Amino acid sequence: MQVTVSNQGRAVASMTRLSVVDVLGRRVLPVTYSDNYLWLLPGERREIDVTFPADKRAVRVRAKAYNSPAAVG
Repeated sequence: MQVTVSNQGRAVASMTRLSVVDVLGRRVLPVTYSDNYLWLLPGERREIDVTFPADKRAVRVRAKAYNSPAAVG
C-alpha cells in the first residue's frame, strides 16, 4: 500500500511515526516502511510505501508525531 503523510500545521512535525493498525487499534506486524520517523515541515507531504501480510484486510495507518496528536486514516 502507498500512503501520503502530510503536515497541515504551522510547526514542524517532529519524529512522525507510522503504524499499521487493525479495526481494534492493535498494531499489525510485521510491517516494512520505505521511510519512518519523519520530520515534516509545515505544508510538506511524503509518499510512503507500506508492506504487511496479505491476509490483513481491514487496516488503517496511524501517524503520530512527537509534538502532535495521532491521526488515523
